[in-house]
Amino acid sequence: MSHADRVMARLRLGTSPMCDDCIAETCGPMKSRQIARRVCMDMEVARLVFRDQRHCGRCRGFKICSSLNSAPPAPIAPRSLAVSQQSNATVSGAPWHWEGHVQLRIQRWLEQTDWIVSQAVDTASKMQGIDLICSQNERTLWVTVKGYPNGTAKTNPSTQARHWYSHALMDVVLYRGKDPNVEIAIGLPDGYTSYLSLAQRTRWLRASCPFRIFWAREDGNVREER
Repeated sequence: MSHADRVMARLRLGTSPMCDDCIAETCGPMKSRQIARRVCMDMEVARLVFRDQRHCGRCRGFKICSSLNSAPPAPIAPRSLAVSQQSNATVSGAPWHWEGHVQLRIQRWLEQTDWIVSQAVDTASKMQGIDLICSQNERTLWVTVKGYPNGTAKTNPSTQARHWYSHALMDVVLYRGKDPNVEIAIGLPDGYTSYLSLAQRTRWLRASCPFRIFWAREDGNVREER
């Protein structure tokens, strides 16, 4: 029996949704949470399960959980949850380049590359804080994320994008002053000339205040620029 078969059998017992930790503990010879996460991510791609952040049916922790895809549960919005346990959900009607959607693409990509995301602020509710806080072994990564603006009656999108990019750079400077040992990144939607040009023109800054850029694409892929 494969790992995926064991996960499906376990979820059918009525313990869906279940977090990666509990799946690793109860679904046979999975040696770690990382293995369980990879198996479940592959199952999500195959549309066998539905993954999002909610209360685990076994440990009751509020984590990324897998549910049987035949009946994905309704979104849950707990009222008294620490910022470090929050996560963005997709927002119906918002374009893919909306900040929350860009953040979610980057979060999923980081998880696929073995980063553990401990904080993902809720953009839809305008929650304050570092957008993404991640860890990998002894490394810590802080990410500030910006979407691409729709513009206003008085400001065109490219002008507004310059303001948002400058805010991201200010985050980088403040993060570096707060902790000189963390790794820092800016997350942006890919394909927009304003952002691509600004990133190139401010590349010199990375020598004195190191940071990288995660470019999120509409199809869900992310590329990293150092």
